[in-house]
Amino acid sequence: MNKFAVINFFLFQLVWFTCALFTEHASWLLLPLVALHFAVFKDRARDFKLLPIASVGIVFDFLMFKLGILTFNEGFFPAWLCLLWLMFVLSLNYSFDWMNKLNVFVNALIGGIFGPLSYFAAVKFGALGMGVAQTQFLFIYALGWALIMPVLIYLNNRPYYKLS
Repeated sequence: MNKFAVINFFLFQLVWFTCALFTEHASWLLLPLVALHFAVFKDRARDFKLLPIASVGIVFDFLMFKLGILTFNEGFFPAWLCLLWLMFVLSLNYSFDWMNKLNVFVNALIGGIFGPLSYFAAVKFGALGMGVAQTQFLFIYALGWALIMPVLIYLNNRPYYKLS
């Protein structure tokens, strides 16, 4: 594992825990952390091009929010969740780079298991809430992430996002 993967892993964890622990104030804390990524990592052009891919996850979570499946203490869709998605896609070529080499079914399985677990942990921290029963919430997020993860990996591996 290279040093950039290790730095990215810790930076992503810092971003996730900032969201989970400081929800209403997280956005102001996350802006410098996302900026730190661009200050430290050398492939800035490629990383910047990746940011629109975050819209896949943002749109999914926004839809879940509008359907009442995902709730927030703020009562509105929070900016910190968008910033978390940005940091997540920035991790696709660093700490999650190993996923780029897996087949679509393995990525779907990984997404379907670990995506909902991350949201469930955020619920336990009080960062977000479930507007439906826990089993239903986890099923919906397992299905959603089983679709989202392969899409993110596919988009990340498109020639446009690779260095020329």
